[in-house]
Order: sequence, then structure tokens, then C-alpha cells
Amino acid sequence: MPKTNRDYLKRQTAQIYLGLERAMTSTLSLKEIFHADHPDLALALEVVLQASLASQEILRKFWAEAWGQEDPRWESWV
Repeated sequence: MPKTNRDYLKRQTAQIYLGLERAMTSTLSLKEIFHADHPDLALALEVVLQASLASQEILRKFWAEAWGQEDPRWESWV
């Protein structure tokens, strides 16, 4: 069955969500490296992590409003 425009939009949204997940994994690794010697820089990375989590929550709410699913299976769309 051909993909619909809706399918493409869902895929794009899932890619954004999962991209944030990958960015948070890398940021956490970097934060752990800087934590001991540069706590001020580690704090800045913590802000990045919190902002990413907030962005993911906004995407979850967007998905629920746009497509009526409360708990999407992100991986199934990429």
C-alpha cells in the first residue's frame, strides 16, 4: 500500500523525537566527562538535557493532538 502524506508526517515527527534521544545520549556522555573537572560546564549540559526532555514531551503532546495516539511507538515510524 502506498504511503500517505500522514505517514510521511508521522515519520518525520518520529525522526525528530528519536534524534533528540540520540542527542541526549551523547550529551549525557559528555556531561559525565566534564562533571568532575568543570561542574559549571556540566551544568550547562544538564540544561541541554532538560530542554531535550521538554522538547520530547511537546512532541508527544503534538502527536496525541495530531493523530490521537497517546503513546506512539516511535521506532515503528522510521
